[in-house]
Amino acid sequence: MWRLLHSALRFVIGWGGLGAAVAAVVAALYHGLRKMFETWDWYVYRFHDKAVFEAVDSGKWSAPLLMRVGGRDEVVGQPSRIPLTTQEIAVKLGRGDSSVSRSLERLKSAKKICNKLAGWMPTEP
Repeated sequence: MWRLLHSALRFVIGWGGLGAAVAAVVAALYHGLRKMFETWDWYVYRFHDKAVFEAVDSGKWSAPLLMRVGGRDEVVGQPSRIPLTTQEIAVKLGRGDSSVSRSLERLKSAKKICNKLAGWMPTEP
């Protein structure tokens, strides 16, 4: 047993150990960087993009279409969503236009919102 430990220790101290250390560092960088970027994306969504998404999701709605029939108003259509502009979202959140624009682009690349009629709307599920 002692000889096995002695030879393993000489291997770790020698060139083989250097190779093993390099392989361990490369593996740690590969997996660590990926986890770091996933965590960064989560923090950006949590503290910047989530408020923008909620503002877009709550949005504005048009009034339902009404038609006068026999002296009373009848609903003939459904209310529809009106897209919000970047400036409207910025005013609603009290943030700058450039900050909101960056959040909107990140949400668009994540396919959570889409650009329609010069405004922003959530994507259909």
